[in-house]
Order: sequence, then structure tokens, then C-alpha cells
Amino acid sequence: MHRQLSEGQTAAGPRTRPPRRSRVTRTTTGRLAAAFGLLAVVVLVTSAIVPTTRWVSGDGHVLTHRDVEIRPSVEGVVQQRLVGTGDRVAAGQLLVQLNDSIQRAAHDEAASQIKVEQAEREQLTALHELQRAQRRQQITQ
Repeated sequence: MHRQLSEGQTAAGPRTRPPRRSRVTRTTTGRLAAAFGLLAVVVLVTSAIVPTTRWVSGDGHVLTHRDVEIRPSVEGVVQQRLVGTGDRVAAGQLLVQLNDSIQRAAHDEAASQIKVEQAEREQLTALHELQRAQRRQQITQ
């Protein structure tokens, strides 16, 4: 039951060639790679030529390394803001001007009180000098 194989035949049957790769697959892959490369070049050139916005805006809080407490040494109503939002300030710089009418009135009242007290002191000093002079006169008589 052994059969003799003729030339070009194998035990499995006639000898066949391995399947060929189709040229369509190779050329399609090459074309796709070239298209993606060209697209990347177009995007890079376009981004370099066309002006684009490179800033992003948003809301948030800024935290600093230093803690600063801003408060007046006296109470009062703000009369004028001397710096605006976002302005840079230096240590010791005046930020706001307070309405000082209450403090000025208190100062004027205190100055008036001082003048009254000085006048009373001068009057008492004069009265004291008068009484001393009267005693001396009584002693000498």
C-alpha cells in the first residue's frame, strides 16, 4: 500500500506554495503611515504659524509663605483706599486713609481742656502769690 510519490508531490498531497502577501496590504499600511506623518507635520507647522492663546484664566486663592494681618491701630471709617486690588505693596506702606474727624474733634477738645487747666493754674498761682504777699504785709505791721 505504499505509493510512490511523483516529483512535486508530498505525503499530504500535491506540493503547494505558501500564500503570497498581497501588495494591497503593504501599500495601504505605507500610505497610512505617510498620511499620519504628513498630518503631524501640518499640525506642527500650523501651531507655529497661527497665533494661539497661551494663557489660562481661572478663579482661585493665592497662598503666600508669610501671614500678614492688616488692621488699623485705631477704629474709624475708611475715607480713601490708597492701593488697588493686585497692587504690590511694601512693608510700612499706607494702604487706606481713615476718616479722622472723630479723633480730630477729641484732640481739639483735649487741647481746649489743657488751655482751661493752664488758665486755672495761673489764676491759682496768682491767688497764692497774693495771699503770701498779704501775710508778709500782716507780719511786718
